[in-house]
Amino acid sequence: MAITSLILWSLTALIGYLIYNQSVQRKRQGKLPPGPKPHPILGNLKDFPPDGVPEYQHWLKHKDLYGGISSVTVLGLTLVAIHDRKTAHGLLEQTSSKTSGRPTMVMANKLCGYESIVLCQSYTPTFRRYRKYLHRELGTKVSAAQFRSVQEIEVSRQLVRALNEPGKWLEHFKTAAAATVLKTAYGYTIEPHKPDPLVDLIDKMMTEFSLAAVPMAWAVDIIPALRYLPENFPGATFKKTAPFIRIKTGPATQAG
Repeated sequence: MAITSLILWSLTALIGYLIYNQSVQRKRQGKLPPGPKPHPILGNLKDFPPDGVPEYQHWLKHKDLYGGISSVTVLGLTLVAIHDRKTAHGLLEQTSSKTSGRPTMVMANKLCGYESIVLCQSYTPTFRRYRKYLHRELGTKVSAAQFRSVQEIEVSRQLVRALNEPGKWLEHFKTAAAATVLKTAYGYTIEPHKPDPLVDLIDKMMTEFSLAAVPMAWAVDIIPALRYLPENFPGATFKKTAPFIRIKTGPATQAG
């Protein structure tokens, strides 16, 4: 009985929050890019990629319907999709100080532990400091040239792996990329002729990140307060998934 009451109160609070959030967002937001007409409360929830359909195929059709920039809204949150390379460059490169903010990914950052990665950080003093360090090491042709020999060695090893095992070409690309980063950042040389534990760890980290960071795929990203629900709360699958991902990828995300 107590659990039933808790669920009913939670659903009531959730519906109230969604109605309030939609009302506030409608007043705040200006004119949005074109997109499908949203339904009440749920918005464009049905306009996201269905199960079994690759995301890129779905959004290519979206581009054909609504143009180079489109938008969808779910439960009061708006996602703007930029389909055109030239437009993306203009918005995200030439005016990066205004547009380089990251979304608040509660699932990936707060619950799974990816917030320490530069890619996931917002435009904060810490991020700007990291960017300054990265630019000093990689931002010019002269500074980047110091790592050319590392790239040449890893590309040569990749070609050897491709000759020996041509059916694993995608795995070889991942290995070469991870090996280059590890050597450049940490001076670590991977095992050239057998699986390397750090390469495997990086692959796991990126695989899990691609699941945790899918836009609006997790309820907690839409309603951040859901992170405080108990682990056994009905429907809160993210409460069980997040600790599993954190344990698997923790050593990589905490390496700094």
